[in-house]
Amino acid sequence: MQTCLSDFINWLSGLEASDVAALAASVAATFTAYQAMLLRRHNRLSVKPHLSTWTRTDDANKEFKIYFILSNNGLGPAIIKDFVVYFDNEKLGDNMDTQALKSEIEKKAAQEKGIIKSTVSVLGIDSAFPVGEKEVLFLIHVPMYMGFDKSKFESFVNRFDLKINYNSVYGEVMKPLSTRDE
Repeated sequence: MQTCLSDFINWLSGLEASDVAALAASVAATFTAYQAMLLRRHNRLSVKPHLSTWTRTDDANKEFKIYFILSNNGLGPAIIKDFVVYFDNEKLGDNMDTQALKSEIEKKAAQEKGIIKSTVSVLGIDSAFPVGEKEVLFLIHVPMYMGFDKSKFESFVNRFDLKINYNSVYGEVMKPLSTRDE
C-alpha cells in the first residue's frame, strides 16, 4: 500500500500544472454527475403518490350510510390515467365518459331496495389527485328501522370494484390500484 501511494505521488509530481488542473476538474465533474443522479432519484421518490381505498359506515340519526373512500397517502399528487368501475365483475364504465359511468352506478343503487339516496364521484382523465386528499367515490343512505340488516347493504357495496391506473408528476407509471381479485 505504501509503494502504491508513493508511486502515485511521484506520478503527480511529474505532471504539469495544467494536467493537475484537468485531473481535478475531471474528478469534480464525476462527483457532480453522481450527486445529480442521487438528487434526481431522491426527487422522484419525494413525489411518489400512493392511492388506497376503504369503506366506512355511519349509523347516526336513524340513517345508515356506507362510504367508499379514495385517498392519496403518498408523497406526491397522483395523475389519474384510467378509472374503471365494475359491478359483479362486469365493467360498468370508465373515465372516458364520466357522466355515463355516474349514471350506471346510480342505476345500480336505484335498483337496490331500501337505498333512499346515493352520491357518486368519478375522477377524470389526467386529473391530479393531491397528497392527503380524500374523496368519497360512492355513498349510500339507508333508513334504519326495526330489524334492519346492514349486512345486505354492505354486501351491495362490496359488489363494486375499482381499478385506477395513475402516474407520478414525473410520468412514472405506478402500480395500479385495484379492488378486484386479478
